[in-house]
Amino acid sequence: MIDLTQRPHVERFIANHLEVLEDILNQRSQEYAAAKGVANKYRFGPHLTFDRLDELGPVITRETRDFLDVQAADPVSIDMLTVPEIVRKGTTGALVAFGVSLASYVPAGIAVAELGYATLIGISFGGAVVAQMFRDDGFPRFQSSDNQIKLGIAREATVPCIIAHEYTHFLQKTRTQLNFKSNNPIIEGHARGVEQAIARLHSEQSDNPAHQYDTLCRVARELKQAYLYITRTAGIHQKKSLRDAPSPHVGWIHRIMAHHYSMGTAAMSIAEALHGDQVYRNVMRNDVSFLRA
Repeated sequence: MIDLTQRPHVERFIANHLEVLEDILNQRSQEYAAAKGVANKYRFGPHLTFDRLDELGPVITRETRDFLDVQAADPVSIDMLTVPEIVRKGTTGALVAFGVSLASYVPAGIAVAELGYATLIGISFGGAVVAQMFRDDGFPRFQSSDNQIKLGIAREATVPCIIAHEYTHFLQKTRTQLNFKSNNPIIEGHARGVEQAIARLHSEQSDNPAHQYDTLCRVARELKQAYLYITRTAGIHQKKSLRDAPSPHVGWIHRIMAHHYSMGTAAMSIAEALHGDQVYRNVMRNDVSFLRA
């Protein structure tokens, strides 16, 4: 049953329900366009502090458990990435890019100019990683090796969706049989759906749409990427209105690394449209039979 969550089947599921995806993409892209026009007036709040994280963390994790109908869970550590940590990750990326670039010149012998090219590629890649991390709240993540959630530089209004997403990964790892050893689309699509639910809850509670803006941007981008990919690979005519649908810019890092996010978001969005938000709780019970349809 869990094999249904792997990429080949997930992509078939999306292709079989393309009309549903088209409706969802049209709706989300229009919501994104409307929100983008007034986002500069949203109340995103100050940048998250450690003290505020201590207050928000327990509330958001409880809300996430309630939504997923998980009665109790093991403790999880929630911490923040610091600026030096983000820069260090960029430096690591630069060294990797330098090494790969350098290796490509080894068979033909290394010249001074080629060393310069490799160095330039490394610096460029590292700088791009750091810049992308600052744009994406420091790439928040769940570290499955030590059950730790790391948040980056974030404004308070975006924190509920970030913690909900990463905490869902923790619950997936400790409560389900989902395969974390591959880029499993449903792992990310499931977390994205929960993220949307918790962001919507906070937006309604505080009458502040800023809580939903970041997740709306991600969903609009991922749904469009999924639509373009599925139609292109299946040789299906793309609707111009959807091909040109408003969505955030897709950076090259997302193009390279985030394909499974797009497929997962599309699949779980379709499943929710067909069966309701019960599908998110079904996943926690290792029931993904909704992906057979």
